[in-house]
Amino acid sequence: MVLGLFRNMRESRRARSLEKCGNVLKNKVTTKEQRMEAMDSLFAEEDPDLAIPQIMKRFEIVIESGIQDKREKELCAEHILEFGEKAGSFIEKALQQSVRISWTLHMAEKHFDAEKYLQLLLGVLEEEMPAFDDAATERHGEVILALKELRDERIVEPVAAYLAERDETLRMAALECMEAQAAHSDSAKQVILKLLEADESDDNSRFLGIVRTMVAKNSWSEPTVGQSSGSSPSSPAP
Repeated sequence: MVLGLFRNMRESRRARSLEKCGNVLKNKVTTKEQRMEAMDSLFAEEDPDLAIPQIMKRFEIVIESGIQDKREKELCAEHILEFGEKAGSFIEKALQQSVRISWTLHMAEKHFDAEKYLQLLLGVLEEEMPAFDDAATERHGEVILALKELRDERIVEPVAAYLAERDETLRMAALECMEAQAAHSDSAKQVILKLLEADESDDNSRFLGIVRTMVAKNSWSEPTVGQSSGSSPSSPAP
C-alpha cells in the first residue's frame, strides 16, 4: 500500500513536470533554448499518453522566425510518429478538436493509409459547424484544402455544401477543392457550372466573377438559359 502511494506520487510529479514542458512549448515569449530543452525532456518520455498531448502543444503557436518554427514543428511531428500505432488516437482527436491542424494533417497523411485518411477528413466535415466559431471555421477550411490534394468522387458532395457558406474563406476553399476534383469528376464540374445560375447581387458578385474566370480558364461550357447544367438535351421525337 505504501509502495503504491509512493508510486502514485512519483507518477503525479512526472506528469506535472511534463505538463510544464508542454506549457513552455505553447508560450510565444519563450526562447529557442527554452523550447528545445522542453522538447528534449518530452522526447525522453516513453509513455505516449503523457508525452504526445504535451508535444502537440507546440503546434498551437507560430513564432516570428519561420525557419525555426518549421524546424521545431518538424521535430515534434517526427517524434510523435515514432510512437507508431499508439499515435493514431491522438492524431484523430487533434483533427476533431484543435484549432490549427496543418501539422496534424501532415501527421495524419503519413500515419494512416489513404482510405483512413480520407475518411478522417470527411468525418470532420460531417460535424456540425457552430455559427461564428472561428476555430471551427479555420479547422474546416484547412480540411477542405487538404481534400483538394486528393482525388475521390466522395469528396464532391460534402465539399459542395460549403459553397453556400457565408464565410468567404470557406467558400473560396470549397471552390478551389471543387476545381481540383473537376479534373476527374464531371459531377464536380457540374456543381461549379450550377453556381452561375444564381442571381447576381452585391453579396455574391465577386464570387461569381471568380467562378466565371475559372470556367473560362478551364474551357468549360456555361449552362444555357432555361437549361440546368445537370440536365441533358431533350431526345428527338421518334
